Parts: sequence; C-alpha cells; structure tokens
Amino acid sequence: MEGSLKHITRVIKQKTVYLELFFVNGRAGGLLKAEVFNWAGHVLSTPRTKIAEALRRKDA
Repeated sequence: MEGSLKHITRVIKQKTVYLELFFVNGRAGGLLKAEVFNWAGHVLSTPRTKIAEALRRKDA
C-alpha cells in the first residue's frame, strides 16, 4: 500500500560475554589489555602518545 509504513522488528538474542581487563601499568589511563573468554584474540588499548611503546610489546 502506498503511503503506509512497514515496521520491521528484529529480534536480537542476548548473550553474556565475560572479559578480563588488565591495567598493565596499574593505572586506568595507561596500557589496557583485555581478554574475552571463548575468543582466540586479545585487545590492547593505549593512549596515542604511547603507541610506539605499546607496539614494542611482545604481545602486540
């Protein structure tokens, strides 16, 4: 029908995700390493000013 709106409903299944956060330097504003359970990768987060230092790490 012209002029009518069709509403599409998507059902998103909720999934519990467990993760561990490691504050490598002991500070929340420093290098952060995250591990997500049941996932083969890892995540490193760091301020832009510390990117070179973070990339020199063995686990980067």
